[in-house]
Amino acid sequence: MISSIIILLLRFIYSAGKETDIEKRICDEKQRLMKDIKMDIEKKDLKSLFEKADGSFENFAKNIFDAPLSTQPDDLKWYDIFFWRNNQTQKAIKKVLSDIKKKDPNNSYYKEYKINIELYLKHFK
Repeated sequence: MISSIIILLLRFIYSAGKETDIEKRICDEKQRLMKDIKMDIEKKDLKSLFEKADGSFENFAKNIFDAPLSTQPDDLKWYDIFFWRNNQTQKAIKKVLSDIKKKDPNNSYYKEYKINIELYLKHFK
């Protein structure tokens, strides 16, 4: 009886600790991504932002098609990061794109990838 209680207590402690660890890792990942995005906005680095969007999309697509998705609550939290990151990256791209259109319309990356970026912003919300 006592051993069963101890085992249940240890499982609870482990699961509570695991939850906190995952929440912390997700929070750390979001902070890291926001820091990177903020630096790209300050530098008006459209290329870096578009590459981040591309890498994020490729990573998510690879995970979607490589194996069945997990329905575990912890795994679902990680899937949400893709949508959050996509949203944050698109906001940043819109901001930088607007600045480049106004102040530097001859930007070589903008001129070369203008259509790609506009299609991405229009269709991948």
